[in-house]
Amino acid sequence: RFDGILAISAATEAAIRALHPGYRGHLNFVHCGVEREYFIAGAIAAAARRERGLRRSDPKFLTIGALIARKNFGWLLEVMAAWVDGGRPGTLSIVGEGNERPALETAIARLNLESRVHLLGQVDHAEKLRLLAEADVFLFPSQMEGFGFAPAEAMAFGVPAMVSNRGSLPEVVTDGQDGFVESIDHGVE
Repeated sequence: RFDGILAISAATEAAIRALHPGYRGHLNFVHCGVEREYFIAGAIAAAARRERGLRRSDPKFLTIGALIARKNFGWLLEVMAAWVDGGRPGTLSIVGEGNERPALETAIARLNLESRVHLLGQVDHAEKLRLLAEADVFLFPSQMEGFGFAPAEAMAFGVPAMVSNRGSLPEVVTDGQDGFVESIDHGVE
């Protein structure tokens, strides 16, 4: 017994209707995605970088998420250390708060990344949009995600997302098209 069914896409709605035609009057859908302003703001991303004097030769990496173990930001710091050790320019900004912050601060110091990795904590919506506008690549090495709004928001903004091959992330990012899906099982390369 139910009053209605809410699906997360038109495709899901159509599949349910095909299986159960009697649900027709009780079925509706809502898109699972990002707010329209991300698409509008994406059109001004390059201008925002120029305005802030960020050189295209200095890549700016960004990640957004709770600072918890499954987000795998400690692994991301190891990747950044290998990047820097290879003589490459660039910075990584990490947006979010959580119980892993002290461990990340310790790892940043141990890896000598203080000038290259910035733990920004929570930021307001306007600052989040500014950070997305400045980013070259959005990194998301999560060990498990049910959907992955942060990579979807980055891609809507025109920023390619590099995500792990775990959970639903390969459904959010099409490898080689709007970003990259990489295994996190092989360690830092």
